[in-house]
Amino acid sequence: IYCLVLIYYKKADAIVANSKNAKLDLQRICKKKVININPPSLIKFINKKVKKNKKKFYTVITVGSLVKEKGVDTMIKAFNEIELNNIIFNVLGDGKEKINLKKMIKKYGLEKKVFLLGRIKNPKKFYLNSDLYIHASHHEGFPNSMVEAINYNLPVISSNCRGGIKEIILNGKGGDLFPIGNHKILANKITAFFENQKPLIKKLTLARNNIKKFTLKNNVKKYDKLFSSL
Repeated sequence: IYCLVLIYYKKADAIVANSKNAKLDLQRICKKKVININPPSLIKFINKKVKKNKKKFYTVITVGSLVKEKGVDTMIKAFNEIELNNIIFNVLGDGKEKINLKKMIKKYGLEKKVFLLGRIKNPKKFYLNSDLYIHASHHEGFPNSMVEAINYNLPVISSNCRGGIKEIILNGKGGDLFPIGNHKILANKITAFFENQKPLIKKLTLARNNIKKFTLKNNVKKYDKLFSSL
């Protein structure tokens, strides 16, 4: 794929990247101007704050494919470190790592704490009933699920990987970052959030203002401008 990019991308009339990081990487490889157009992650921005009922148990959620590069194993290891007993972790998604992840959950005795729920066509109710979104990818394009989570008023803790993540949470000003694969630091950040939610909730306000630019309307405008210029 790398060789094909080197040979053919420079022959294109336009090159589009889905994040600023990807844009810089492609420009370095192709020695040609690259346009950054983010995916249409939002159809409609939720203006009203989502009300959450007081409850005894809190829910952490992640959404994505069950493949190694998504770092689901890192998140499960983090929950093995967390000593708080009133938190559950819902994993939405499917993939070839599912069997290995089930074995890991059993190995750590987390059957009543970590749940692999499979691919959910409409995850809205899971976002609404959760308290925190976590993401542990080793590398990433542009995670639409993170934008969705922020749109449903979920604070975010994410791995510090390349791709669109830093663009979404403003290099850590709109959410917390942890080193890729470091489950102990992730565990500490999750624990810290449930002991004092105010710092991350404050960051969420900045993240919500930021995601307004990732709408379908803005995406279409940018592509219209690109196509009319060719």
